[in-house]
Amino acid sequence: MRRSLMVLAVIAGLGLATSARAETRVAVLDLDAGPGAGMAALRISKALRRQVANTSGLAIAAGKTLAEIKLIFGCTERPSRAYHRCLAKAGTSMKADKIIVGKVRHVASGFKVVLTLVDVSRPLRPQTVSERIRRAGSKGSALRGHARAWINRLFNKGQSGSLAVTCSTGGVKVSVGGNVLGTCSTSKTKITLSPGTHKVTFTKDGFKTASHMVSISVGRTSRLDVDLVKRKIDTRLPPDDRNGGGGVKPPVKVKKKDTRVLWKALFYSTLAAGLATTVGFIYTGLQVNKYQDDKDVLLRANPSLNINPKDVCTNQTDEEMQVICRNGKKMAITTNVLIGISTALFISSGIFLYYAYIAKGSAKEKPTSISPSFAGPGKSRVMVTPQIWVKGGGLSATLRF
Repeated sequence: MRRSLMVLAVIAGLGLATSARAETRVAVLDLDAGPGAGMAALRISKALRRQVANTSGLAIAAGKTLAEIKLIFGCTERPSRAYHRCLAKAGTSMKADKIIVGKVRHVASGFKVVLTLVDVSRPLRPQTVSERIRRAGSKGSALRGHARAWINRLFNKGQSGSLAVTCSTGGVKVSVGGNVLGTCSTSKTKITLSPGTHKVTFTKDGFKTASHMVSISVGRTSRLDVDLVKRKIDTRLPPDDRNGGGGVKPPVKVKKKDTRVLWKALFYSTLAAGLATTVGFIYTGLQVNKYQDDKDVLLRANPSLNINPKDVCTNQTDEEMQVICRNGKKMAITTNVLIGISTALFISSGIFLYYAYIAKGSAKEKPTSISPSFAGPGKSRVMVTPQIWVKGGGLSATLRF
């Protein structure tokens, strides 16, 4: 009897050990909180730990905070590969199979949550989840729903949600991203969708197209009631065109061709070139001043030269002074040339600006004719007609055959 009890105890112990090994130990570190997100980060960290503890196949591993991990193991977020290896090393010391780290940042509509799952055995293949939640979603039942969805997405558990939709009429096509997923009627229709935000479109002949944005969470069903509105038939249109079919189409307005494109292109190109040459002569002018300063420094350093500063470049045998004078003269010539080019470019750009935006277009004048004043004697084939233009007038002679 005693031997049988011992055998049962050993078998039970082996079963417990096997069950313990089957569970994945997960360490959830305190999330990094940005300004104004401290309490939200604390609540989200606790919700994630509770969800891990309540998820089949997962077990929570006692660990340290993220700040302690960075301090003890020297983990830094850049470069990312070294950061993930460092987290895996910390996970090994905590006897955890996986580590969850993340950040919570305050945004205008609530908070942005970024979670990363690092596998201790394969640290260079992390899983990441990023989502924006409202302020109300960072507490209570809404937070528990978010935590459940995040854990399911990180561990690939139930990667889908559903939409229960009811329409005000039957035979309505339901489309997402251009793909028809089914039809909707007055009774509830359930459609499976991937997690995230989707634009769902409802179409039916004779009704206006309706579109709605829906948010789908993993393992949860969202509800949507759609009321389609009948399209009004315009009786003034031909029968074939009342419901958007064929018929006479309104004339398409032809956009007038811009006849001043060349002037505009010349204006902007010359203006850009003028600005570039202006920058150039400012730079060369500064170089001229620099050479002048070098010349004055050299004169002060050699008072024995006893040369008038104005004549120093013409009556100088010192080699260094000759180099300074030669370079300064070249730079001064370059500056003057650039000033002249810049002036010419700006004048040209002003002329092009006038023709591109200010001058009126030269519309072709159409003559206006009045009744003939002279038809010629008898059966003459010559007709003289006075004509008036916008800026003058004249006579025209017509020879008839």
